[in-house]
Amino acid sequence: MEQLRMLLIDGTHIPVNAPDGWYILSHSDMMRRYAEANPKASEEELKEYDGKLADGWLLACESLNGSIKPREAFYKDMIGDPDCGAERIFYIVRRSDDFIGGTATAKINPETPSLHMVGAANCCKGQGLSLSVCAAATNAMIDAGIKRIRLLTNDFRIPALKTYLKLGYMPWYYLEDMRDRWNVVFDELGEKYDRKKFFAYEEDGLTKRTIE
Repeated sequence: MEQLRMLLIDGTHIPVNAPDGWYILSHSDMMRRYAEANPKASEEELKEYDGKLADGWLLACESLNGSIKPREAFYKDMIGDPDCGAERIFYIVRRSDDFIGGTATAKINPETPSLHMVGAANCCKGQGLSLSVCAAATNAMIDAGIKRIRLLTNDFRIPALKTYLKLGYMPWYYLEDMRDRWNVVFDELGEKYDRKKFFAYEEDGLTKRTIE
């Protein structure tokens, strides 16, 4: 079954308000901050800290990957991906112990820029962390001049879908069964969500938006 798709078209900058006790930085900014705070850190110590960030990302994405993958997966699939890279991977981090509670990536592919690899550590789910870190990643793409941002997700990820709708992403009816599948999603979301809202649809190969 094809995944659900959502679109943000001509988005405006989203306020990023991390919950109390948390802050948001990219992977590259986390490394920069550590190096500035530890000017005598050896190359080995810098590499060790980088590895801790990788472990935090892997833990946050455990539910997406089905398991905690080895560090090599992070360096190959994320840091090594020219569409992602260290400056586009965002973390929401607990101030008290620098624990990575969640992550989202601005995947800036020229053809299909997307909000990518959104995850939260199991111990932090339900704390509203994804909304803030997704806003930061979305803003990175808006700041880069991207007018159309997409994401892929699954029907059962109701909390994530709620987050994306709050950020302004629209359901994308790109296949015939999408309207029915989104109706099921909205049934689960409840009456708070008005189905007569902006959505995106395909016509003559172009993606448009309208009000149902």
